[in-house]
Amino acid sequence: MYIRTREGLGEPSGPSCNAAQKRLDQMRLLLDIGNREWAKKNFKGAPIQNLIREVDGMIQELDDYIKSGCCEPHLRTLEQEVRNLQWRLMNDQVVLLGMKLRKEIKSAQERARKICAKI
Repeated sequence: MYIRTREGLGEPSGPSCNAAQKRLDQMRLLLDIGNREWAKKNFKGAPIQNLIREVDGMIQELDDYIKSGCCEPHLRTLEQEVRNLQWRLMNDQVVLLGMKLRKEIKSAQERARKICAKI
């Protein structure tokens, strides 16, 4: 997967958190579907409810990701990948959802720093 960098598109700067990949892919799909429907003014709200479930699920699983070996560098890459999803194309609720997830991933990076140092 490519991410946006200051220089354009590039590879993530660190290792990926494989444990989070399924949810990340699902969020990407829901945002793509939602953004297409939003652009057509054919929006029914179901993708937002599913997106909320995926975001909340990822937040709840962050400590499990750490326990599975996703340490601070992995979570920094995950934060980059989440930041590069198309959150801004829909509505404020979706933008806030993306901000909430990034904030929680940052908090998890702090926890990972302590937990992974003990491993």
